[in-house]
Amino acid sequence: MREANNTASVKALRVAAIQMTSRLGMVEENIGHATRMIEDAAGQGAKMVVLPEMCMTGYTLTKQAWDMAEPAGGPIEQWLTSTSKRLGIYLGAGLVGCEGEDFYNTYLLADPQGKAIGRVRKTQTEYDIFKAGDMASHVIDTDIGRIGVGICADNHVVFLPKLMEEKGVDILLMPHAWPTPYRTSKLISEQDIKEQNDNAHEYALLFSMILGIPVVFVNQAGPIEGGRWPGILGRVLTPEYFRYPGLSAIVDSDKSIKAQTGHDEGIIVADVTMDPARKHKAEIPDYGGWLHPGAFPMRKIVMPLEIYRGKISYKLSGERKRKALACNG
Repeated sequence: MREANNTASVKALRVAAIQMTSRLGMVEENIGHATRMIEDAAGQGAKMVVLPEMCMTGYTLTKQAWDMAEPAGGPIEQWLTSTSKRLGIYLGAGLVGCEGEDFYNTYLLADPQGKAIGRVRKTQTEYDIFKAGDMASHVIDTDIGRIGVGICADNHVVFLPKLMEEKGVDILLMPHAWPTPYRTSKLISEQDIKEQNDNAHEYALLFSMILGIPVVFVNQAGPIEGGRWPGILGRVLTPEYFRYPGLSAIVDSDKSIKAQTGHDEGIIVADVTMDPARKHKAEIPDYGGWLHPGAFPMRKIVMPLEIYRGKISYKLSGERKRKALACNG
């Protein structure tokens, strides 16, 4: 049963999605690049600006992520909160966080007063590198309503839309670093390329149709950096055949597509409406716990084995513990 919504009336909000190319490990460069794009979006009247997953550090499935981490209150968070306050906006961005002996794929949301009001930790995470976060962190109460945040793979499992519906979120932010194929190979056909890019292109609309709320889907754009990733996934998602395709979108609560991007960097800005009357409980697609279909061997055999291997590797890593403690200390 849906919880009582904390939004009593219809609210209009101008939102922006910043589709950027992030350089791996180049935090200061990424901050400077993002700042210019954020200022552009705010200049167009955006009151909420959404950046991609791990955009401030660059995305990687390698241990290099540990060297880019910061604790709560670190330099990236300080930049985020000072920028949100200076421009008077809600501002979200992805980074690598550390706490205790662990690292997390983290998404921070700051409010117009310059306060970090949400620290979301990815749950369906990169298990070699990060500890899984708590799904409860994906819902943030604010002065403008209840904001839901799904980080990349979290958006691809049935649990996420169920949680958003149960908690009565008013708007959903979907930061991604979602690679898709762009060249054919022995394993990748033209049809595979089309299907995977179409899936990314239509993902914001899917959630708006399920929940009846505005959705901001933002993805990184550009090449995969950092060499080959570990495990079977790294043998498939190679830079020679995969890239971050962008394809960001803003969809309103009435299911109208307000703005979309292509494959290049860019900013989209649109007005959306948070209207309690438009919320509904639609049937959620369910393909064995996933929101979209996939090959049986990958879903039922390869991925469970990879997740198990990754969790064991992470748990036994003395290097991870040392670096996390150093990050915090």
